[in-house]
Amino acid sequence: MERSKEDIKKFWSHVEKTETCWLWNSTKREGYGLFYVNGKTLSAHRFSFEICVGEIPTDKFVLHKTICSNRHCVNPDHLYIGTQKDNVKDADSQGKVRGWMRRGNSFNRSKTHCPKGHPYSEENTYYRQSRRHCLTCMKERNSRALTKGL
Repeated sequence: MERSKEDIKKFWSHVEKTETCWLWNSTKREGYGLFYVNGKTLSAHRFSFEICVGEIPTDKFVLHKTICSNRHCVNPDHLYIGTQKDNVKDADSQGKVRGWMRRGNSFNRSKTHCPKGHPYSEENTYYRQSRRHCLTCMKERNSRALTKGL
């Protein structure tokens, strides 16, 4: 999306560049910068990525690289395009509990298998609404539902 010079100038007026991070110094929610433009609230790091790097696919997220993980950093060199699964992997690899992962308890996050005993492996896990789900169980439920419907 094309951004006006005024919007870009307004954006940069809220950024303090340090030697490494570019820190958002305006409104934040849960540590993430919020930028108001054209009556909409946008994530500051997404806006930065968009104006510095380019368009963001609608089904992707702008994530902070593990070298930074500073929620209010808007340095495009510290950001990358990824999926929700990438975000969870990054947080897990750093031993961090971030954002939505605070919900629930650490006991559930530490489980390696679903209640029916299937592993929460990369091949057998999908994420929906910020929660882990077992693909094997989902396939079994769908199969039962189809059988009942016939």
